Amino acid sequence: MSAAAAAGSGELSEGKYAGAAPEAHLFLLEAGPLHTPKDLEEKIGGALLWLKANWRQYRIRGAVLTVSASRDTGLLPWQADPVRRLCEELAGEGLLLVSACGNTRELISNAPAAAPSVLSVGGVIIPIDGKAEHALPYPNSRGVTFENKWTPEILAPAANIVLPTPFQSREEFLNHFTASSDSLPWGYARTEGTSFAAPMILGAAACIWEARPNWSSRQVKSALLATSRASLPIWNELQAGVVDVYAAVNFDHGIEQIQGEGAYACWQRWKRKGLADRLQALQSGDTDIVMKSLLSFYSDAALIELKQPLYTWLQHPDEKVRCVSALLLSEHPEWYTTELVREVLRDPSPHVRMAGVYAIQRHPEWWDEITEELVPLLGDPSLDIRYWAVRLAANINDPLFVRPLIAGLAEEANHQRASTFGERCSALEQITGAQFPPIPEWREGQGTYSERSTEARLSMTRRWENWLKSQGDQHK
Repeated sequence: MSAAAAAGSGELSEGKYAGAAPEAHLFLLEAGPLHTPKDLEEKIGGALLWLKANWRQYRIRGAVLTVSASRDTGLLPWQADPVRRLCEELAGEGLLLVSACGNTRELISNAPAAAPSVLSVGGVIIPIDGKAEHALPYPNSRGVTFENKWTPEILAPAANIVLPTPFQSREEFLNHFTASSDSLPWGYARTEGTSFAAPMILGAAACIWEARPNWSSRQVKSALLATSRASLPIWNELQAGVVDVYAAVNFDHGIEQIQGEGAYACWQRWKRKGLADRLQALQSGDTDIVMKSLLSFYSDAALIELKQPLYTWLQHPDEKVRCVSALLLSEHPEWYTTELVREVLRDPSPHVRMAGVYAIQRHPEWWDEITEELVPLLGDPSLDIRYWAVRLAANINDPLFVRPLIAGLAEEANHQRASTFGERCSALEQITGAQFPPIPEWREGQGTYSERSTEARLSMTRRWENWLKSQGDQHK
């Protein structure tokens, strides 16, 4: 379906429901099932490595990713995520990378869209009359990343989209929330998600290249962003404009020089500096230089000369310096102590606390000692921290988490926090073995933030609360 949004022919509807660039040529890279974060990193990483090896040979100019995040939701630097590192490397080589930013409005960016050079895509809801000025904002992820990038950067239709839908049976068709009531050709249905908005942006880029074949990926990206329809008051909350292909094709770059060092090139340049120069840079009074030097050590072998500076920088006044220092220490568990982990988890900055959660994710040998310190994070003020802390609780699988997980369900349901609510339920199922399916049952196409979905979440909350009461003192 994502491919159809980018370049579907519309043949089943006699061309009425074609994709954004129906004559574009696509390479479909099948990654296989993505059940775990490890699956995502290895399989999506493998697809990106294939692109790295072959994009020039096959004259591929752009790629779209529609997968969720595996390590964080934008609070950490891109160097901490192997998928984002590959994205930055490909973007630095000249490929246009586009990514859905995710369908959870309470998180910053539940996707590789958080990478600095990746074009992050959110959406609008297509109104009944089809007029842009009546389009409502789609409840996609939004916020500021570690690198101060706002996501989303550009918008495309993300709800009330009509796409080919391969129903396997009449029952499946009837169970779809809208298909049986819409007057659409057989094999089509309304759907939603930034996983369809992002391919439309890639299709838009293909249209621009058809008209401007000599433009670089940076020029295409620049034209898309510069000409997107200014954010109307009705979707101001997304702080981005809707794609306008006609305007982008006719955009005049003028004397503008789209140059400058990309994120990956800058990182590699610092990594090539001598050890003495990088250690000296850590003494700079310029926080930007300190950050570049610190990040240049990411993924390097252990350097004993770095140990003491990292301990020092954990007390640095800049929260991002503290964050990167904590990340680098977690690369060398022999330098980390559980007391140091506790200190990081209590830091006032969500960036630093996320570095602590990230470190614990990677070191199961700490779990027994640190479990109690994670309980407050299940209700952390930062919903991004909360989301990852709940996921970590599921992996640790300790009954200590059951009561605080259930205690937070009502708040998540009442505030329509679909991501954190869903992760709480998944963690509870993992730890307790109990399961309470949604009532009313989930129907494809019903919408994550619809009244029906909210009703189902509140029903699940009541059943989990009643279950806890039935357990007596077992989970006190």
